Amino acid sequence: MPLAFSLGNIGKFATFMSPIFISGFLLVTSAMDWNLKGPVYLIGLTLAYGLGLLLKALFLTFDGGQLGGKWSRKSFNITNLAPPGWTSQAMPDYCSVFEGPFDNHAIGKISTPSLSAIFHGFTLTYIAIAVGTNPYKPIGGILFLIMLGFNALLNLFYRYKMMCDTIPAALIGIIVGSGLGAAWWAIIQATRPDWLFFGSDKQDKKCKLGKTKFKCVYG
Repeated sequence: MPLAFSLGNIGKFATFMSPIFISGFLLVTSAMDWNLKGPVYLIGLTLAYGLGLLLKALFLTFDGGQLGGKWSRKSFNITNLAPPGWTSQAMPDYCSVFEGPFDNHAIGKISTPSLSAIFHGFTLTYIAIAVGTNPYKPIGGILFLIMLGFNALLNLFYRYKMMCDTIPAALIGIIVGSGLGAAWWAIIQATRPDWLFFGSDKQDKKCKLGKTKFKCVYG
């Protein structure tokens, strides 16, 4: 069922698509600046997603390997007072932009941890530590961080309101994502700090006048 054209639905669509928009923006920025910051960020994010899937498998065992337990997604049907257009599937299509490798597996029916929360926790922490430890406090990084935080809050709110994620799933996802974001920042900082977004901006890279003196000679 298509979304009705309204300001609220535009906001929902933008936030649900935000992981793709943000990742794409960072990759394009990296490509335009001819560096590896974007691919390095994406590698860390992929590792975080991989761990998130492993944790979903762990929570599936907590439910005894059966669906319908504490950590499973709720069934979406009219008995849940779901809005019109919802189906009896375990997860509505709009909760996942693209079909994942385990969407048809029992792991895909486990809500904890929220992969969206892992994305926001990882990205926010990875960027925030880089900006916070940069002695020059780049204004572009600060503004980008504020935008990321606002988008994360809005996205997680919509996902909870539309029954895509539970509060425990989101909280655990944020904790896992933040921890992995901090760890990935530490690894890159210790090896190639110039691969961090907003982490190596130095004043000597900016255009400035030198101290060269010129002498005028009259013929």
